[in-house]
Formats: sequence, structure tokens, C-alpha cells
Amino acid sequence: MVVGFGLLLGLSCQITDPAAQPPPEQSQVFDSTAAQFDEYMAGSTISVMSSEGIGEPTLLRLLAHPEMRAITEITIREQQLGVLAVKAILTASSTGGLHSLDLSGNPLGDAGIKALAGAPRLAQIETLQLHNTKAGSEGIAALAASPRLRAKNLFLGWQPVGDEGAIALAGAKQVKHLRLESAEVGGEGAVALIERGQFSALSLITNPVQLDGLSQISASIESLSLIECPLRLTDIQRLAAAPAPGLKELSLKWSPIEDEGLRALMNAPWFAQLESLDISANKASPAARRAFIEAYGEGRFLSIFRADL
Repeated sequence: MVVGFGLLLGLSCQITDPAAQPPPEQSQVFDSTAAQFDEYMAGSTISVMSSEGIGEPTLLRLLAHPEMRAITEITIREQQLGVLAVKAILTASSTGGLHSLDLSGNPLGDAGIKALAGAPRLAQIETLQLHNTKAGSEGIAALAASPRLRAKNLFLGWQPVGDEGAIALAGAKQVKHLRLESAEVGGEGAVALIERGQFSALSLITNPVQLDGLSQISASIESLSLIECPLRLTDIQRLAAAPAPGLKELSLKWSPIEDEGLRALMNAPWFAQLESLDISANKASPAARRAFIEAYGEGRFLSIFRADL
């Protein structure tokens, strides 16, 4: 309740035995470049999702084909792509105008992420999605440190980014929207991101976040999501006490907030400036929830489950 609230290579040799020639319909599939393009492309976009399929060799041949159409967006998920695919995507003449890249679910590993970090064409990518690529803190740190990383939207969840990777990402000043769901970001990493990040939106959903030592929320952060993080009372109190001049949206859904935590939020210096707040599924008493709703007032978005009342 809201209150108020997804080819074989043509053989270069000539087949002279008619009986050995493939059926006409098979030849058409293998020889028709246009048909190959159309299978995977829509306009200037390549899109292959997990329920479909494109092998790395086929992708490399398509990208390198002299008749390949110009590509501006690539979404290829869960296709077992590796370092060779990353290098081909970022060097092919057909991807000279690429600005959006999603390789989520491919086992790129640290080697693939490092190849991406070192590619000059990374500088033109505006949206970069690399969820669940089997990268670790080493690869993520290399990406964060790349002078070519200028993506406004960077999504790196469901892999062990860890505190080391998160601390490196805190210095990625061009990134405005960072998502790190289920990325093993704990205390030191979360504090670095929240205090020093230049993001306008930061999502740390389902991470073991602790906020020991948090002194401020970066003035750049307008939206902060800590959904399903096991926040302790001391974490809520530190969050509530931290100056947050730019904060407009806060989500603490599925966080174990009890009465004292709600009272701390009500006294936060940024409480009145919030435009959207989600505290659904908290652990506070009905009386504390009602008092919180009354203090929050009308005219701003507040999400809370009916069962919470």
C-alpha cells in the first residue's frame, strides 16, 4: 500500500561433387549475410537474450564483415562470451558509434573487464551493464581507474565486487547512476561510496552494508537505495545523523528498522527534504509507524505496507 502516498564459415574451396553439395535451403542460410544480420539485429541494435543464442565465433564474423551495418547498441546476455568478444566489440569498424553495451551474464572475468577498461572506445559508452560477469574486485578496480570510463550508467551487480572494488568505484567521477546489487559490499566499501561518490543515484540492494564511521552523505547523491540490507540500529542512526544536502529519495525496504530507528529517521536533518521514502516491511510497532506517517505528512511519496499498520 502506498500512503499519501536475449555459421558456419563459407568454405573457400570449391565442391565439385554434386552429391556432396548441401541442400539449397541450407546454402541460403549459410551464404546470406543479410539473413544473418537480420537474425540478430533490429536497426542499429544487436540483441541476444538468454533464451536465444549466438556463439562467440559467429559474433566475431558478423562484427568483422565488411557489409555489417553500423551498430550503436549491443545487448548480448548469457552467451558464454569472453575476452575475444570484448576486444572485437570495441575495435570493429561497425561499432564506431557504439554508446550502449550490455554483456551481463557472460563469463568475462577480470581479464574481460580489464580488456574493456583498456579499450579507447570505452570512452564513448554511456550505459554499461556488466551484471554477473564473474568479475572480482581486481577487474572492477581496473575499470573504475580507467581514464576512459565515462559511462553515466554503470551496473555491476551479482558478483564479488567487494569492499576493494567499491572503494575504487567511489572515485569514478563520471558515473552518475551506479547499481551494485548483491555485490558483497560491506562496511568500508559502502561508506566510501556513500560519502565520496559523485553519483546522483546509488543502489546497494542486498549487500551486507554497515555504516560504521559514516560522517556524511555525498552532496551529489539524490537517490539512495539500501533495500534488503541488514542495517543495525547504529547504522540507521549514523545514516540519520549524516548531512545529506542533495538527498531526495531513500529506500530502506525490507530493512529491520524498529521503533528507535524510525525515531532517528524522523530527526534526520534531511527528513523534511525527502520527496520519496520507502520503509515498507520494517520491524517497528504500529504506534511508531503511525507516528512516523503523521510526522512525514502529506504531499510527498511514502511507501509502507498496510500490514505494517
